[in-house]
Amino acid sequence: MGDIEFLLPSTSKSVVDSEEALHLIEQIQRVAFSVAKKDSALTLDTTKALLETTYKTILNDMSKSFDDFDDMYVLYDMVKQVLPFNRDDEANKILERLVGAIAHGVPKLRNKFGASSHGKDGYYLNPIEMPEAEMVVHLVDGVSGFLLKKSRMLTNPENSQRIYYSDYEEFNEDLNESYAPIDLHISDSAPIPYSKALFVYDPEAYKERLIQFLNQKEEDEQTIEIIPNQ
Repeated sequence: MGDIEFLLPSTSKSVVDSEEALHLIEQIQRVAFSVAKKDSALTLDTTKALLETTYKTILNDMSKSFDDFDDMYVLYDMVKQVLPFNRDDEANKILERLVGAIAHGVPKLRNKFGASSHGKDGYYLNPIEMPEAEMVVHLVDGVSGFLLKKSRMLTNPENSQRIYYSDYEEFNEDLNESYAPIDLHISDSAPIPYSKALFVYDPEAYKERLIQFLNQKEEDEQTIEIIPNQ
């Protein structure tokens, strides 16, 4: 993504292997466009939209229903309920306060100073300049990237609406060792690894076998733990 990766490294990295996440990628591109145009008010609009898309992506990934008209504060509270920021209680509380300051501050800035907020007097001069707007971009990028990565780390295929192929390398390798690649017989195209073909063309079968694989792995690990040392 070139300049976008430099401007939004954290969020860009979180979608680098998710080409199907077109709307999220478009939101990232809109932020980059508004910064390139040096439009501080539009930058506030696009960063707020990116954050909102992040919340909705996570909630959908975790099969949590929400209303499309829920405001940012409601969406953020829902994300907190389903996505622990850290396994340590004290660290989790500190991170919640840190992320919460950004999650609550960004929509306030956008509502007050964004391009799509209430119309202003024709001679109105927006006090938010590009240094402030770019700071907001970097803060939102950090939060958005963190939440998306954390969500994928904690995804449980059994109760998640969406899973990502690259998150299950061990399972993919196991499938590829057991089954030959799929040749689509298309000119100049190499055979597709079996795991990738199954993920793309029969996602439900992929998910079912993934769950079986993970459950068996968990059972094997528990068995090893209870066997006494020889």
